[in-house]
Amino acid sequence: MPETSPPDAPTIQIFSPQDGGFYFPGSRTIGFYQCSSFVSYVVSCDGDIPFGQYLDFSTSGTYTFTVRAVDLEGRTATKTVTYEVLDITPPQIDLRTPSNGATYALGSNVTVDYSCSDPGGSGVLFCGGDLPDGASLDTSHAGTFSFEVSAADNARHITETHVSYAVVDRRPPTIEIGSPIDGRTYTLGTGLAAFYWCRSPGGWPIVSCTGTVPYADVLDMSLGSHTFSVTATDANGKTTTRSAQYQVIYAFVGFEAPVDASGAIKDAGAGDGIALKFSLSGNQGLNVISKHTWQPASCADWTPTAPATSADGKLSYSASTDRSRDIVTTSAAWKGTCRILRLQFADSITREVRVSFK
Repeated sequence: MPETSPPDAPTIQIFSPQDGGFYFPGSRTIGFYQCSSFVSYVVSCDGDIPFGQYLDFSTSGTYTFTVRAVDLEGRTATKTVTYEVLDITPPQIDLRTPSNGATYALGSNVTVDYSCSDPGGSGVLFCGGDLPDGASLDTSHAGTFSFEVSAADNARHITETHVSYAVVDRRPPTIEIGSPIDGRTYTLGTGLAAFYWCRSPGGWPIVSCTGTVPYADVLDMSLGSHTFSVTATDANGKTTTRSAQYQVIYAFVGFEAPVDASGAIKDAGAGDGIALKFSLSGNQGLNVISKHTWQPASCADWTPTAPATSADGKLSYSASTDRSRDIVTTSAAWKGTCRILRLQFADSITREVRVSFK
């Protein structure tokens, strides 16, 4: 750069740093310059750093170095050179998410997180990945995937980072119970086997699939309510239990005459015993009925008109006809009334007959 000075001002020569020169970071180079005058004496010759001291080449970039001179008569001169400290260090990438070897659950919320820096000092020109920083990572499919981030600095150095991560399906096993059917009612004497299947939505091996009874074995078909359960465990340590509720009742198909098809007895004799005949497909004992009740009701629409009261019944069984016969007492005072007879069976089912008295 030409000197800036009046006529007869001192002359300045800068030998180091060189104008337009290039230097490597960390180089040890001293400031080397001199000032002279053909018409006077130089009383001051000062550079940005004192003569002989090391220049600062710690950070890349373009810099200037200036020397100022003053002679005995006060004339001044200034000279500046420009030099560049090279950026030889590539940019750095800090990829935090996804991290190499990471495992993420299927459908989980994962945010891409990375940044770029340039230790060489020329500045980051480009920093980008397969997805922008802050975007949501796609975890909708299980498998192994890769992710790449690239960075470039203003010195045109390029850095690339590749990572591999996995998306795994950690959903617990599913269980299908084919038999017994949840909520189903079965009749006593039915031979029913257990059928069920355990599967893993994520493809994990099923290490255990155990039911209350083993697969294809006969279920508990005793009278009453039952719960059948299956527990499945996969190789990922996830466990699922599913249950089916079922009920076993008597093989009751209805009361025989004098009860008609609508479930009613018409013109019964008040004070006479009501004889109810029915079959339960075999001798189930004489304790199949646990309770009898009579409840007054409207003869028009059978709406109850008073609370129910207990009644007496006498049960017998005939093997020759496979019929049970239950004699329920009535009162002579019930002439011209209607009542609902309810029988609570040992299978927890209440069966009723509508009786109109003549």
